[in-house]
Amino acid sequence: MKNRISFLIITILISFGMQSCKEKRQVTKQMESAITPEPKKENTILNEFKNQLRPNQKLKLGEIYTDTVNYINIDDNYDYWKLFVEKNKDTVHFIYKGDYTFTKGDEIEIRWKIDSLRGAGDDEILYFKEHLVSAKKLQTFKLKEKKLKLLWREKGFDNTKKIERNTIVLNQEFIATISDPEKAALAYIATFIGNECQWEKGFDNLKCKIIDALNLGYQCSDTHLDFLKYWFRNNKSLLSKLKRCQKKPDGATIQTTFQEINLEVNSDTIVIGFNASGINLRERETFTWTEKQYFEFKEDELIFLKIEKSPFERKSFEIEEETNDTIDTQQLLLLTKTEAIEKHGTPLATAQFILDDAQGEFRVEISDKYTQKERQTASIVINEITWKKNKGNWLTVWYEVVENESVPKHFLIWEKGSEF
Repeated sequence: MKNRISFLIITILISFGMQSCKEKRQVTKQMESAITPEPKKENTILNEFKNQLRPNQKLKLGEIYTDTVNYINIDDNYDYWKLFVEKNKDTVHFIYKGDYTFTKGDEIEIRWKIDSLRGAGDDEILYFKEHLVSAKKLQTFKLKEKKLKLLWREKGFDNTKKIERNTIVLNQEFIATISDPEKAALAYIATFIGNECQWEKGFDNLKCKIIDALNLGYQCSDTHLDFLKYWFRNNKSLLSKLKRCQKKPDGATIQTTFQEINLEVNSDTIVIGFNASGINLRERETFTWTEKQYFEFKEDELIFLKIEKSPFERKSFEIEEETNDTIDTQQLLLLTKTEAIEKHGTPLATAQFILDDAQGEFRVEISDKYTQKERQTASIVINEITWKKNKGNWLTVWYEVVENESVPKHFLIWEKGSEF
C-alpha cells in the first residue's frame, strides 16, 4: 500500500513537471514572437519587366537603355516627379529628378532604367518603376504649317432654361493635339475676351470654355497664368497685363465674347484672327470688331509681334419698360435683392463679383463702404443690380451675399451717358 501511494505521488509530480515545461515553452515562444519582427513582405507590382518603348524585349533590373522619343510634359505635383514622352503613339512616363526645359514635341534622347521604388508613406511596399537617368535635346520642335477654324457658334436648345442659345463650339480634334506655342497664343487672347465663363464651386473658380479646354484650370488661376508667364517671360508689358487678369462671368454689365476664331501657322509665325462682339447694358449698345494677333515661336519662348484691329461698329438698342421713378431708395435698403426684384421688376443689368476684385471708378462707391481689411477678404461676394430710375438716370444697388441671401449695402443714382 505504501509503495502504491509513493508511485502515485511520483506520477503526479512527473505529470505536473511535464505540463509546466510545455507551458514554459509556449510562453517562451510567445515572447520570442513578440520581440522578433516578422520579415517585411515585398510587393512586386511589376513581375515581368516590360515597357511600351520596347514591347518585344525582356528588360533587366538596373540595366540602362537608350531611346529617342518626343517630349510631352512633366508632372511635379506628387512625391515623385514624372516626365512624359511619346513614341509610336504610345505615351510612357519616367520617375525623374533634375530640371528639364524641353518644349512639347522636342525630339530628345533619354537614358533610363528599371529600379526599385518604395511607396510614399508605406515603405513596406516595393515597386519597380522606370527611372530617367538623363535626357538631352536632339531636335527642337518645329511648328507645322496649317490654316483652320478653331471656334465658331451654333444654335442649340438650353434644356435648363428652356430657351434657344447661340453657343461656342471648339475644334476639339485640333485642341487634342495643339502644340504649346499655339496653346499659349490662344490662351493669351482668351484671357481678355469672354468665352462662356461660369462660376463653379462658389465664387473663387471661374470656368471658361477655352481656358478649360486647354487644360489650364480656372480663369486667372495659377495654372493658367503661370503657363502664360513662362511663354511670355521676357515681355514686361504683356506680363503687366496678365497681372490685371479679371474674373468676369457671363451676365456682366459690360461683356465681350468670340463669334469666330481662325488660326494660321506659317513657318515660325502664329496668326490668330477672330471676330468678336460685346454689349454694354448701361449704355444700351452693342459693338463688334475684328482682330488679328501675330506671334513668333523661338525654341521655348513666344514673342508677341503685332496686333491689327478694326474700329468698333456700335449699335444702340432700347428696352421698353416702365419707369421706376417711384422707387424710394430708403425703403429699397430695407429689402433683400429678391424682395426688391419682386417689387420693382426685372433689372436692366446684373453682375456678381468678389469685393477684392472690384475695379474701376464706378465700383469705388461700394468698395469705400468696407474697411481695407474687409476689402482684402476674398470671401465677400457682391451682387450688382441696376434699374432704370427715370428717363435720364440709372439706379444701381450693391448687395452683399450673406448666408445665401443678398442684403443691400449701398446704392448710386447716376446719369445716363456717364463715364467711369
